[in-house]
Amino acid sequence: HRDLHSFPTRRSSDLISHDIAVIAEMTDKMAVMYAGSIVEKGPTSEIFANPQHSYTKSLLASTPSVVGDKVKLNSLEGEPPSLIDQIEGCSFAPRCPNRNTTCHPELDMELVEVGPDHFVDICSASRN
Repeated sequence: HRDLHSFPTRRSSDLISHDIAVIAEMTDKMAVMYAGSIVEKGPTSEIFANPQHSYTKSLLASTPSVVGDKVKLNSLEGEPPSLIDQIEGCSFAPRCPNRNTTCHPELDMELVEVGPDHFVDICSASRN
């Protein structure tokens, strides 16, 4: 008979935020969403160190840092898509800075593993 108090306690919670700094400090795993779909997910430290999806890269490039030199932040061109109609292919393609080079906007969104427990939408994984 084991005492229930002798087992290690594991706690889990979901944190939804637009504040990427909060996510970096408070989570072990994260998911990045665009237009209602997950475009990248995995260990927080891995996504910050090695972002694979163009939206994740753009999101991180538009976030100010509290350490180091001040740098000009990037912003995305265009408008987010309307979610009223179903989106064919990659929902980020119209705003993607890589749409003419490494993006595959014709591919329907599907997560593929690009590293241990690190998944990215196939449109960005195909040519990285």
